[in-house]
Amino acid sequence: MHDATLARLTAGKDSRPVSEISTSEVTNIPLSKGTIPTFEQVLDLVKKSRGSINSLHLKADFQTTKMLAKIIETLASY
Repeated sequence: MHDATLARLTAGKDSRPVSEISTSEVTNIPLSKGTIPTFEQVLDLVKKSRGSINSLHLKADFQTTKMLAKIIETLASY
């Protein structure tokens, strides 16, 4: 996610920091055009489209050893 909070995505209805929200909470937040997909769901869409990921940009708050390890683990299974 690009934003630090949910405010823009939810038209101000929810302004919680993204870093404090669990995956199950994120996937249940209603948006005007669906819901927020998990990283795994995005990878599934890429896989089905026969496309590929040639870059992945992590915003500053997510550039942690823990987050990178999780991303590497997830990508290894695809």
